[in-house]
Amino acid sequence: MIVSNSLKTSICLAIILVHYIRIVKGANPDCALIVPPNPLTPQGLATPYILRAVNPANGPCVMTAADQQSFVEGVIFVPETRSFMIYNPLVITQNTQPAIKPTVPVFPKTAIVGLWFGTNAGSLTLIDSSNSLAQGNCVNGIDGANDIFGQFASCNGKQFFEAVQTSISQIIKEKATNDPGSFFNPPVPALGTALDGKSCMTVRDFGIVDMDQSDNVVTSYIISTNKTLAGRTCQNTAANLKALGGTAQTQTLVNGSDNRLLAVAMARALNCTPYMAPDLANNGQLTQSLALDEIHAKLKQKAPIALLPKGNPMVRSNDQANLEKLNLYRAAVFQPQVSSVAFASTRLYCKHYAVVAPARIFLDKSITLKYASPDTGVANNLFTFLAQRFVNSWEGLKCGCILDMPCPISIVVDKNGVTTDASLSTMMARSVNVDSLMDQMVLEFDGYMDENNTLDVRALVSNDHHVAIQKVESIKFATPMTESDFGNKFDGGNEPSSASKY
Repeated sequence: MIVSNSLKTSICLAIILVHYIRIVKGANPDCALIVPPNPLTPQGLATPYILRAVNPANGPCVMTAADQQSFVEGVIFVPETRSFMIYNPLVITQNTQPAIKPTVPVFPKTAIVGLWFGTNAGSLTLIDSSNSLAQGNCVNGIDGANDIFGQFASCNGKQFFEAVQTSISQIIKEKATNDPGSFFNPPVPALGTALDGKSCMTVRDFGIVDMDQSDNVVTSYIISTNKTLAGRTCQNTAANLKALGGTAQTQTLVNGSDNRLLAVAMARALNCTPYMAPDLANNGQLTQSLALDEIHAKLKQKAPIALLPKGNPMVRSNDQANLEKLNLYRAAVFQPQVSSVAFASTRLYCKHYAVVAPARIFLDKSITLKYASPDTGVANNLFTFLAQRFVNSWEGLKCGCILDMPCPISIVVDKNGVTTDASLSTMMARSVNVDSLMDQMVLEFDGYMDENNTLDVRALVSNDHHVAIQKVESIKFATPMTESDFGNKFDGGNEPSSASKY
C-alpha cells in the first residue's frame, strides 16, 4: 500500500503523542541532579549528587521511586600508562544523607575524568552548584536554549574521548599496529564469538541498538531497606553491602540502559565479554561502563556501524533535526562529527535496522527465551523484551513512515501490557542482499519525512575517525520470509550482527 506523505506525517505525529503520554503518566518525570563543585577532582567525585525535581510543584524526585532513580558514571583515563579506572559517584535524594559515605578515589593528577549520566525518569537536567557545570565541561543539550537531550548528559565526555583518541593515534603511529586497543590497560578485548555462532555485539551493532542508542549508564547503587537507614543510598560495593546487612536489608538500583542491556544481560546470555576496568570504589573489581562500551565499539565494530542518526529523539529540537545537538551528543559518546545532518541519515539507519536487528533477535530466540526480562513490566523474558524494544524503536524512529513498510516484528501483548510473544512479519523479503550491504559504500542525503527529496551520493570515504562511513542496500518486499530463513542469512566472521528505557 502506498501511503501519502501527509498521511505518513499524521501517523508519525500520532506516534510521538502516544510515546509522550506514556512518559508523563504517574510520578514527576522531569528530574534534576545538583552537580557538586569541582566534579572532576577526587573530592568532587566523592561528593554525592543531589536528586530533586526540576519543578518541585510537580512533585518530588526521589531515589526510592523506580521511575525517578538517577545515576552517575565516572571513568578515569591516565594517558601516560593508557590506563582506565572506574569510579561511580553517588546519587542521594535531596535532604537525605548517604547510607555509607563514599570513599575518596586516588589517581594521578594528570588523569582525565569523564562523567556520564542516566535516569529512569523521563528526563534529567543538570543543575549548577558554585560553577560546577563550567568546571566539569558539562553538556546537557544545547546550552542556554533549555533544550536538553532527555535521559542523558555528560561532563568532560568530549575531552575524555579526545584524550583517548590521541592515545590511539599515537599507538598506531609508534607501534605500526592495526590493534591499538591491545596497548591499553586493561587491553581492549576482541569481540569474540557468541553462543549463536556470530560475532559478539557492541553498542554500535544494529542487532542491539534502539531509537536512542548510547543513552544511560551501567552504574548501580545500593539502597537500604532497614528501619534506621531506609531509603538511603550508597555505592554498590562488596564492603557496603556487607556493612548494611547484605541482600536481606538492601536492594540494588539499576539504570535501564542500552549499555546495561548489552554489557550485562546480553553478555551473559550470549557468553560474551564486555570491556571492563577496575572499580576504585570496590577494591579494584572489574566492571563495565558506557565509556568503555563506546571505546570497545570504536575499535572493534565491523560495518555496518550504527551511529546516532538525526532522527534519534534525543538529538532533535521540537522534532526537527538539529546539527549542533547531534554533534554535541556524538562527541560525548566517541562518535564522529558530521558537517551536515544529511550525513546522519535516519533512512539509512532504518534500512540497516530492518535487515539486521530482526535477524539477530530471532536467531537468538532459543537462547534469550531462557533469560529473565530486564523489565518484567514490559516483557516476560529477554527474547520478548528485545522484540518489543525493536517495535517501540521502529515507531520512535518513524521507520515505517520513512521506508513505507510495516514493522518487521509483530508482538503479542497481554491485558497488562506485557509482551508475551513475538513473530516475524510476512513482509520480510528474501531479496535483501546482506553481502552487498556490507560492500557498497554510500553516503545518502535524504529528506527526513519526504522520500521524494532523497538523493543518493556514492563516495569512497576514509575511516579516519572523523568521517562516518555508512553503507546501504535497497530493501525489497515481495516474498514472505520465515524465522528459519534468518539462520543462514549471514555468513563469515564480519557479518552485521547487531532501539526509552533500554
